[in-house]
Amino acid sequence: MLAHAFVAVAPRRYLVTRVKVRDFSFYGITPSEIAKQLTLAELGALAEQWLAGETVACDARALIAAMAEVQTNIDAGGFLGSETGGALTPGGPLPASVVINASRAGPRRRRAAPRG
Repeated sequence: MLAHAFVAVAPRRYLVTRVKVRDFSFYGITPSEIAKQLTLAELGALAEQWLAGETVACDARALIAAMAEVQTNIDAGGFLGSETGGALTPGGPLPASVVINASRAGPRRRRAAPRG
């Protein structure tokens, strides 16, 4: 199970998290719920670091790379759910999160750079 969370913290600056969780068949909580909660906890830790002046925010290229990984898994049929509400606008609402079953997509592949 793979989960991502994204939130804008300044114009063209984003906090991005990625968490991978194996399915151990815990009773009462699904791997997708664990993955989602861990991404949000990691996002909170990054936010604290960012507020303390550490350089943990990424630029749009890193955000696009994370979203491309999500899209690859969605295209492979691994989409399990998402939540958003304008989180990619600085000062906007809570983070966007996406949960996917990455085992359906196979190994990660690098995407070729666009031509032109």
